Amino acid sequence: MLRCNVLSKDQEQKILNHLNEKEFLSEYGVHSLSKLDWAYDLNDADWGGPGIYAGDAPELIEDLYLSGYPEKAEDILNRILWWGKYLPYYPQAIIADKIDYRRNGRANIIAGITSTQSILFGLLGLQFLPDGDVYIKPEKTNLFNKFEINGLQIKEEVVDISIIENIISVKTKNQKERKKLK
Repeated sequence: MLRCNVLSKDQEQKILNHLNEKEFLSEYGVHSLSKLDWAYDLNDADWGGPGIYAGDAPELIEDLYLSGYPEKAEDILNRILWWGKYLPYYPQAIIADKIDYRRNGRANIIAGITSTQSILFGLLGLQFLPDGDVYIKPEKTNLFNKFEINGLQIKEEVVDISIIENIISVKTKNQKERKKLK
């Protein structure tokens, strides 16, 4: 709902107020259902409790970036960065309050690519415009001092993108652009 532009700022804030440690957030991620909900189910990590479906947290991160809440997006992204370090693939459900995944259920899930999606379209602000142009509008981040993607092919163009201490550099075969992030 956040990036549909149908909610007032007050309604958005009421939704965002639920992204807290008491309800949905834990050290290692976000819960699929509020910890306060009567239906919270410890045996249903992806849809009913202590974890989340592998595609949902990254999609939430992208939604938060694209709806103008980069600090909230970065907070959740920071909580799930361990996925790339400890999981050889993304299982269907990933636990939020410890480094673990749901052991019963599907072994892996294609929606795990949404983590990449949240980086490309959320953090980097990659957009494919109707006129065929490609637009990159990255968010300033406090998660790291250096971020690089080299050899990203967008349509027929190969692009190198680096963010070093909030200076962005976008380099293609024919041009290089650098600017400071706001």
